[in-house]
Amino acid sequence: MRSPSFSSLMAAMVLVVAVPLLFVNAAPSSSILRRAVSKLPEGTTPMQIQLRKKAGATEEEPAHLVRSKTKQGNNAIVFDVVGGWTIGKTKKAAIAKTTADGGEMKKEAAVLNRVDQLYAYGQEAANDRHWIIMPDVTKGSTPLYDLEDLLQVVKPKTAKACEDIVDKAVVLTAAAAKKWAKAARVVHLDLHPGNVFFDKKMTQAELVDWGSALDYDEMLKDSSAEDLDETIESTAKTFFQQAKDEICAKIK
Repeated sequence: MRSPSFSSLMAAMVLVVAVPLLFVNAAPSSSILRRAVSKLPEGTTPMQIQLRKKAGATEEEPAHLVRSKTKQGNNAIVFDVVGGWTIGKTKKAAIAKTTADGGEMKKEAAVLNRVDQLYAYGQEAANDRHWIIMPDVTKGSTPLYDLEDLLQVVKPKTAKACEDIVDKAVVLTAAAAKKWAKAARVVHLDLHPGNVFFDKKMTQAELVDWGSALDYDEMLKDSSAEDLDETIESTAKTFFQQAKDEICAKIK
């Protein structure tokens, strides 16, 4: 479960309206956004996606997007991008996220741009609905799994083996969060297992869902870098402890 002290609500989920979508650069609206790269990655803007009703569909939804069955969040609608997203001449596995809260979406787009997870950002002219196109980390060249799926793939035979995997996940998660805190000046504290993906050999951790990320430099005004590192580590441990208690305890 997400910690309300670290998460911010974005917007109630609503249906997608079938209108053209024009991707545009985000206008600064927050301290994080002002320090973000003002120009989005080359090739992502401007772009136009035609949203239209699927043949035989009962709802108005993008014909090239399929509402994800596994990636839905609490405050936005998430789609799988059928056929991937074109970056230059390459198709990349991607997901699309939409909400009516433009301020929060602009902030998240700016953060994603700083952590190299933004393909495109834009809004619909007709109803001001905001969209983000981002990588689908589960379908890259190296398959990544959240903790629950990873444990199903690895299949630890004992509770101790399961706990060792969770402990390693905590270390990798904290290391990734600390790396981005210093490299991109943003702090990801919503480090529950559903927001972190690992390779099967557990050599890397990829953080997703940066919507509630905090500004590292702003936090440094009240805390030292060492204290923030400890906060990241303890946050990761707290979130993953629940998985250890609920999943590993069931293995005999």
